[in-house]
Amino acid sequence: MSEEDLSALAEVVETAPLGRASGRDVYQLTTELEDVVSEAFAPERFTATQMEPTVVTPEGWYEKKLFQNYNAFSGMRTRCEEYGIEIDLVSISQNPPEDDGSSQYGLTDRQHEALRLAISRDYYESPRQASTEELADEMDISQPSMSSLLRRGERQLLTTALGSQPRVDALTR
Repeated sequence: MSEEDLSALAEVVETAPLGRASGRDVYQLTTELEDVVSEAFAPERFTATQMEPTVVTPEGWYEKKLFQNYNAFSGMRTRCEEYGIEIDLVSISQNPPEDDGSSQYGLTDRQHEALRLAISRDYYESPRQASTEELADEMDISQPSMSSLLRRGERQLLTTALGSQPRVDALTR
């Protein structure tokens, strides 16, 4: 959306261009929400910590929140339904890792850096918004090295998440 299109939205009070990221214009928006939304998300109504800034798209908004337990999340979901606010749970995990750098799911620092860059540049979107060559340029490494870092990092994450399964050889007769 253009700055003019954003400004035309009834909820948007002010827009400020921040620059470009992943080939897209990025704006800081000041919005005035309907009373029903403000009431539903009043901080005293539920205990959750917002982990990252809210991302607003033409399809809606995305927030990453940390809830004390599943009941706290369930209570927020119920309140949203009561106020007619649609909510989609994208993912849920138990006991998120500490963000002190000591727990990176077994990734090397370089794999972690490569995967974070790939995610931030929408490499994993469909269609991809960045190539391994572009990512490699940003990390000042070769394209084959970048591909290898991503593959090894992805394998480590999958192994950590799914566990390592012993290989089953095909039966022969």
